[in-house]
Amino acid sequence: MALARLNVGTGKKGKAAPHAAYIAREGKYAKPDDNLEKLEFVGHGNMPKWAEAEPSFFWQMSDAHERANGSAYREHVIALPRELTADQRHDLILDWIDKELGDKHAYQYAIHNHLALDGGEQPHCHLMFSERTIDGISRDPDQYFKRYNSKNPEKGGAKKANTGMKPADRRADLIAQRERWEQTCNRHLEQAGSNATISMKSYKDQGIKSTPFNLPMKQFNNPKFKQIYLEKLGARLECEKAIEECNEIDVPKSIDRITKQAERERLAKQERENSLALAARISAKLDEQARIEAEQARIETEQARIEAEQARIQAQQQAIKKARKLDTPTKAPTVKLGDRLINELEELHQRHDLFADKLDSGKMTEREARTICQDFFIATQVTCGELNIARVPDKYDMEKYEKVYEAIDKLVGSVEQRLENVGLEDIKEQAQATDKLQAIRQSLDAHTARIDAPTKPQQQQLTNTRPSPR
Repeated sequence: MALARLNVGTGKKGKAAPHAAYIAREGKYAKPDDNLEKLEFVGHGNMPKWAEAEPSFFWQMSDAHERANGSAYREHVIALPRELTADQRHDLILDWIDKELGDKHAYQYAIHNHLALDGGEQPHCHLMFSERTIDGISRDPDQYFKRYNSKNPEKGGAKKANTGMKPADRRADLIAQRERWEQTCNRHLEQAGSNATISMKSYKDQGIKSTPFNLPMKQFNNPKFKQIYLEKLGARLECEKAIEECNEIDVPKSIDRITKQAERERLAKQERENSLALAARISAKLDEQARIEAEQARIETEQARIEAEQARIQAQQQAIKKARKLDTPTKAPTVKLGDRLINELEELHQRHDLFADKLDSGKMTEREARTICQDFFIATQVTCGELNIARVPDKYDMEKYEKVYEAIDKLVGSVEQRLENVGLEDIKEQAQATDKLQAIRQSLDAHTARIDAPTKPQQQQLTNTRPSPR
């Protein structure tokens, strides 16, 4: 039975470009010619026009523009059957990409082939792809990774697939995906004329009792151990060759050489035992050295973890503080509309802080969150109603109206970001509040166009380029 493995993972912002260089063995990840690994194939596809010739630029932009703590890529690490040739394995991966990603996600892949402990091949594939869905809309790097705009997709970023899926649904999706890989791989093995198959079930479910042998890469890459390993592989190949030669010997002619052959086997056995004893002593010393180095690394790792945790807590506290206390005024500028607009904006800011405090503390149920959000968006509609322009403003009044609008828009944006982070959807009042903001934006744009209109007939009309709200 061929080896079966399909691991699925994600990479955080800042990890995509380095990982792409790692799987492609580029830069500092390039391997020497005498390495026990082959880079069989590399490739990419579905890249935007600005990254078609250089996929590494796509991952750099993902690291730069994805939101903090967001996933910059998703990856499949797949074991490939050694029973297939290199080209057949490549065809298998291209078939898998076509079925799983199609033309909906930008991707990059690389097929590595290590030398296994038994002397055979150990091929596997790294397939990393963006969860951003390709929808046919042309976007530059700044816009591509922005938040998706459901009402006006052309004004937002590309939508992420599987956003808001529950853990149980993700587990079920992974199980189904592993079953699809089993079927796809076995079909290619059958087409290649191989009797081998793979099973994505666990050893326990298959009724197999086996204890895996795991060798740390740090120990495996030790020059002394690597030399012993190569000598062992060489001895195994010579032994297999000798066995083949013995099978070809004419039995009648070999009778007079049985005694000499037995002596050679005895000496070879003694040599193997001596080699094994030497290897055991060297391995014991290497194990002790590796243990000491591992303990030192563990202490350094623990210290780094403590420092990282402290930095994470401090950054989280700063992020919460920054998110709660937006760069917006708590009082509206004087616009000669009375005190009601000022009071409504202050109340809207207080409702925002109440929602941010409770949601960030993690002690609020979904029902409570929906109730507070509904109240917030209703208050937003009331505040927008107070912002209606009842008279013809001049240029200086428009600057004040714009500041009030920006304050409301930022508060709404903060709440919408939190709703997206926790996966809350279908809040009717949210759409109504967005429509109110849209109406205010259009009114402001109309007055701005009127104020900026040319006074002479021969002048060309200026185009209003102010962006509309979400």
